[in-house]
Amino acid sequence: MAGAQQVDNSPFSSFGIGNLHSDDLAFYQGFGGLGASYIDPFHINIKNPASYAFLNSAAYEMGVSARYQQTSDGENKNLGWHGNLDYLVLGFPLRNPINASLDPIKRDWKFGMSLFLKPHSTVGYNISTIQNDSNLGSYQNNFEGYGGTYKMMWGNAAKYKSFSFGANVGYLFGNINFNENIYFEDDIYTFENRYAIDYNVNGFIWDAGMIYSWFINKDAYEKDKSVKTKVLNIGVYGNSAQKFYSINDVTKESLYTSLTLTDTLVSDLGVKGEGTLPAELGFGATYYGDNKYVIGFNYEYGAWSQYRNSVRNETLMDSWKLTLGGSYRPDVKSFNNYFKRIAYKFGVFYQKDPQVIDNIQITDTGINLGASFPFYYQRKISHINAAFRFGVKGTGTPIQERYGKVTLGFTFNDDQWFIKRKYN
Repeated sequence: MAGAQQVDNSPFSSFGIGNLHSDDLAFYQGFGGLGASYIDPFHINIKNPASYAFLNSAAYEMGVSARYQQTSDGENKNLGWHGNLDYLVLGFPLRNPINASLDPIKRDWKFGMSLFLKPHSTVGYNISTIQNDSNLGSYQNNFEGYGGTYKMMWGNAAKYKSFSFGANVGYLFGNINFNENIYFEDDIYTFENRYAIDYNVNGFIWDAGMIYSWFINKDAYEKDKSVKTKVLNIGVYGNSAQKFYSINDVTKESLYTSLTLTDTLVSDLGVKGEGTLPAELGFGATYYGDNKYVIGFNYEYGAWSQYRNSVRNETLMDSWKLTLGGSYRPDVKSFNNYFKRIAYKFGVFYQKDPQVIDNIQITDTGINLGASFPFYYQRKISHINAAFRFGVKGTGTPIQERYGKVTLGFTFNDDQWFIKRKYN
């Protein structure tokens, strides 16, 4: 069955450029990801870059995760842990909110910026199958892959009154290696066939988004500040199909194990290739009931049938994911009960991934739980965000994964960036 890898251990990662990483940071993972429309003044939302303009404080965020999974083919099981650094993100408003509040001239425009580095996809698997042939006897097929891709992006957003628009631009890069070989156990006088692909991926990528924030009872709130606020956000994000380029080393060898002879059949080194990543679209809505509760949905679609890779010819299917989630915080202003200031989160999701096994598209179903713990660091409000995900992947296919994932995110805020000090 599958052997452990450092950052992933999934047979499903053998398709395309590997298992894709979500752009939801730990704060958003707690309710499954409402990235199309959720905004928060202290946390960065990289899924929809339009959200940067709603930041009221500079934020530095990092996240780590660990995942436990059980992979089964009906007869064999493999259990294992793996973990990784998930992301490094920096975001800030381009005008300090303290200066803005003291400015006698109220401005309708607001701007924000973000920089981040995170994994985009991961490849990690080691699969062995043993078969028998009446002439050749027992032989073993080995399939192994490792590596992945990363993306480094820079984003900007502009907000005018209740409407905001933003875009991320950046660079995709990484290295992926696939190996296959056949080993004949019963006949040492046969050739062992080996096939390897090692390619470096690179390309420029982008995405964009929009958010409209509707303060439903704004007039009533301006008359009476004790009125509980009601806000509805609607958002959309996406990107067009975009190209990537690769430099590939492809080798095919036959190894005569009894005489340690190797016959190189193909050795193409430094071959240039190219591929196409799909167009993607997401949209959703989030409703805020004062500072107590939030509820929303998010839908995203990926046209993975457009995926092309000149070095590996594969057919994938269009993917989609639906998330429903929300959070509840008993009392954000409580001074004598810390647990009332914690935001408790929940979410459910169902998705169809691009991979196909035996003409069955891979599904992923599960629940999310999370919490956001506020604390003060150097007299500034900051947060520890915990998210838990439990799911089943590959139902109805020859391979099934049951997994649990925990993510910890650390957010440090500073409201003194770009502040203009005045002296009398």
